[in-house]
Amino acid sequence: MSRKEVGLNVSRSRFGYFLTGVFLGLFLATPAYAFSPSDSPLLSAGAVAPNVILLVDNSGSMNNLIRATGFDQTATQTQVYNCSSNSNCSSLVALDMTSENQFLSTLNQGTCTTGYDGFKLSISGSASVYCLKLPDPVGSGNTRISTRYIAYLIGLMTTLTKDYTDGSIPNDYRINVARNVSSALVTSNRNLRIGLATFNPPNYSDSGPGGNISRSISDLSVVTGSVTQTQADTNYNALISAIKGLGAIANTPLAETYYEITRYFRGMTPYYNSTPSTYTSPIQYRCQKNYGVVITDGLPTYDRTFPTNDPLGGSRLPNWDGNSANDGANLSGDNEGDTLYLDDIAKFAYDIDLRSTGNDAAGKSWDSVDYPTQNLSTYTVGFTAANQMLSDAARYGHGTYYQATDSAGLNAALSSALNDITSKAGSGGGGAVSSSNLSSTSQTYTSVYDSADWRGTIKAFNFNTDGSVSTTPSWTTDTTIVPGISPTYQSWNTTSNAAITLAYSNFSIAQQATLNLPTGTNGSDLIEWSKGTNKSGFKVRTVLLGDIVNSRLMYASPSDATASDSTGDTSYSAFLDKKVVGMSPSLVVNANDGLVNVIDPSNGTRRYAYMPSSVLNNLHYVADPAYINGVTHKFLADGQISIVDARLGTAWKTLAIGGVGAGGKAFYAIQLYDGTAGNSISALWEIRAPDIANTANVFNDLGYAYAKPEVAQLADGRWAAFIGNGYGSSTGVAALYVVDIRDGSLIRKIIVDSTGGNGLSSVKLRVNAQSVVQYAYGGDLKGQMWKFDFTSSAPASGISFSNTPLFIAPGGTSQPITAQPVIGSLPSLGYLVYFGTGKLSEVADKTSTARQAFYAVLDNDGASASYGESQLQAQSFTGATATGSQYFTTSQTPVDYTTQKGFYLPLVVSGVLAGERVLYQAQLSFGRLFFTTAIIDTADPCSSSGSGRFVDIDAVSGAMLNYAVLDTTGDRVVDSSDSITSGIMFSGGVPNLSGAVSNSSGTQNLMLPTPQTELGGVFNRRVMWRQIQ
Repeated sequence: MSRKEVGLNVSRSRFGYFLTGVFLGLFLATPAYAFSPSDSPLLSAGAVAPNVILLVDNSGSMNNLIRATGFDQTATQTQVYNCSSNSNCSSLVALDMTSENQFLSTLNQGTCTTGYDGFKLSISGSASVYCLKLPDPVGSGNTRISTRYIAYLIGLMTTLTKDYTDGSIPNDYRINVARNVSSALVTSNRNLRIGLATFNPPNYSDSGPGGNISRSISDLSVVTGSVTQTQADTNYNALISAIKGLGAIANTPLAETYYEITRYFRGMTPYYNSTPSTYTSPIQYRCQKNYGVVITDGLPTYDRTFPTNDPLGGSRLPNWDGNSANDGANLSGDNEGDTLYLDDIAKFAYDIDLRSTGNDAAGKSWDSVDYPTQNLSTYTVGFTAANQMLSDAARYGHGTYYQATDSAGLNAALSSALNDITSKAGSGGGGAVSSSNLSSTSQTYTSVYDSADWRGTIKAFNFNTDGSVSTTPSWTTDTTIVPGISPTYQSWNTTSNAAITLAYSNFSIAQQATLNLPTGTNGSDLIEWSKGTNKSGFKVRTVLLGDIVNSRLMYASPSDATASDSTGDTSYSAFLDKKVVGMSPSLVVNANDGLVNVIDPSNGTRRYAYMPSSVLNNLHYVADPAYINGVTHKFLADGQISIVDARLGTAWKTLAIGGVGAGGKAFYAIQLYDGTAGNSISALWEIRAPDIANTANVFNDLGYAYAKPEVAQLADGRWAAFIGNGYGSSTGVAALYVVDIRDGSLIRKIIVDSTGGNGLSSVKLRVNAQSVVQYAYGGDLKGQMWKFDFTSSAPASGISFSNTPLFIAPGGTSQPITAQPVIGSLPSLGYLVYFGTGKLSEVADKTSTARQAFYAVLDNDGASASYGESQLQAQSFTGATATGSQYFTTSQTPVDYTTQKGFYLPLVVSGVLAGERVLYQAQLSFGRLFFTTAIIDTADPCSSSGSGRFVDIDAVSGAMLNYAVLDTTGDRVVDSSDSITSGIMFSGGVPNLSGAVSNSSGTQNLMLPTPQTELGGVFNRRVMWRQIQ
């Protein structure tokens, strides 16, 4: 059809029936208010919720009937004839078999029953009359239908009469599906800033007067300090209302409307509209990413009116690419496909600088050297067999063009588009960023990552004789983990539920289908690339370790003893005797190329690598040649790892148990050492949430795998892993999973909160002398600290304090507890549970200034608790030890444990909320409490810098000690010449305490960004933190 509003012939493709599946899939995967982890490393990258403008086709052909999945519009069909009247079929009307826009109201009944239309497949008088009752979801005969589809439906009939409103074919139409699925998209992605653009309806003087911004881009979720929940809900409801109000009323001026969108993003006056007088650009910050998603069912009409004086386009518009050969067959025409300019305008939108004068919301110039250009990327979704214009538009706009032939394909396409957009929401900084440190008895190890090629690098440094650290690495993985060295690689087959050698052919058919392979590549090459073999079509690598961001380096030592003998059973002691002489030490760490790495700490070579099955659907991102320069990032394996000894049946083993963090919803167990088989490294089990929510799956409530697993023996003798379910589960519950250490099978799931929008963080166990768990403690996203009771002889018990929390932070959801707690004994009184509040995992966290605090809460194993801040003693920051000093002081108020239940230290200085929070687990050492904080530049989410403090205070009262604990004079000695202080501030990065080395003087060197000499208390030995604990 040339004019879609009058219903003439149009070449169109299969549309909305498949689109429903896409957005329903997204809706199921990401419920409203769901946790949405950032794909960018927030401590080192600018990250702002991206702007997304949906351009939804509201042309007349969008009243077309949705077609059955088996129909192919390109297939030749038999000529169909419609009865020429509503009373007989003696004469016929030959239908135009190229038409996709036949109005139902134009079809005649013939000799059929009322409500049916009569058709023949021959002009012969004796030819049979087929009577079809066709769906009319638009109503009043205004639904449009493809004549080839009518022929297809006749071919399905086994009798001469068929009621096709019986549910055997879709009974919906394109614009209705677009409304529903767009609403579902918005509902499931309120973490994005989304707006809506549409085509203007024809008027008396112009049949295709461009397009308009139907709903401006706005925040759909809370932004601390600027957008309240009420305002976010108002924005959301207004957008949903605009989407629901879409009607198939226009022609298809695709390029004109997209040009109007560029003026909107530039804050210019409208070109095709009289209001507003001037657009307000939705771009808030210089690092903010901007995306257009064009959803259309065909080629443009009435799409050739553009200005000749655009301040950036000048007279070059609309042919911005300078290639007139792809601009259409009739540049003066208005019929479908006469002009093809969408690709030009998409290129224009990407090439120009949308904001160039003035400052952003952080007060920084739009032309700052860190982010000098703001542009618009374009994604296109088409439903034709081939549409080169949409493909070119996505290519020019540095996005992706998607098309599909069935619902599953379209679901995968649009899910991939959204995934791609979120992966680019942040902007990686340039240069190496420190991510993790670890100290053993002989060396210290550090990891960094570089966004230039998203490599991870681990370096080993020896200790000097005075306890200081050498500045020259003894090895680096940049030269030890390189192509040509082949360790053992494994993964997991989710169909057979078994470990496999990492090879494409060993995955199930369903797993192979999730690889999302780029055009011209194959699955075998992608898997081999992941193992270090460079393959055509994928990024060339010279260094094979992926970026290590949030996964901490773990040292598996032969001398570590994490369990104990049971009464009358010395088998663990016998195992330790073997382990100390037979086990090879290892470094274990997750990396975001999708591999869990087991590395030889003596020389930096990789012994073994495991790819969790959750990695597969995003593996193609990190293999893309364009996955460089910090433009895009994906977490694949980024969670925490525990190194534990456990008894599996009758055999003792040393295991690495970890999760993939923001990379997915999966946990794994790897055997590092076996008392009989020795250094036999292999995967034992993997558990993960289903890709599509399924309440019948016992792991349905697993969220993103941030939790650090804990391991202990249950009262019935079985050994189990205790895993907080994490954040962003399909149901939003907070739950503790207890799984059998032998095979990962579920022993018990304990739900503490089922109200939604929650998740349980890492738990800490209290065990007895035989390593039998007694209690577990864990915090959630609503600021609640829970206690779990396992003292019963049953496999798993329940929640203490009559199913209520031990403690509730006053800020609720604004004070999430994400760091693992620490448990300390308070003789004769009970136990103190230490934990901080705060989060840095979602984009919105970058700008949060919500008040956070560090807490120590008493648990006396009583029957009730549910404590709050009013029952704790407050401490406070009181200033610096001297003007300009990085050392600070805190209050020294004692705690009266006869009336008080612990203490807390608000992370507030002089009444200022600076976005300070606790991200890492605290440590206890010689009666002192150590913890670090992160201070984020909340005023500028584009900032890639941070700071923080190391706090060293009394573990019982939270008060500053009355003697010096840190070397403030720099002489590597702690004595009376040093200032009395509660800690030190760090700038240029967020500190994280990784370990300590004891000196002969009794002091200890703390492994911080700048090593600090601390008072210590143990002589002549070097120890790791978990040994100190």
